[in-house]
Amino acid sequence: MANYGGQMKLLIDNKPIENPDEDEQKQVEKKAKAFKAATEKKEKLNDFFYECMIHACSNFKSVIRQLS
Repeated sequence: MANYGGQMKLLIDNKPIENPDEDEQKQVEKKAKAFKAATEKKEKLNDFFYECMIHACSNFKSVIRQLS
């Protein structure tokens, strides 16, 4: 299961190299794929968290109305 902290660590670990040597080119391509995948997962987690917060707030609002 992916979590936000794990995806942020992957983003930091796979940060692209500015001027890669020829030997580092394969590593750069591998890191670029991992960086892209981690970015996509992080964005999905952000969207999921946002939707959960909206849902939780609307539920909380309805509970408060019922208690009033």
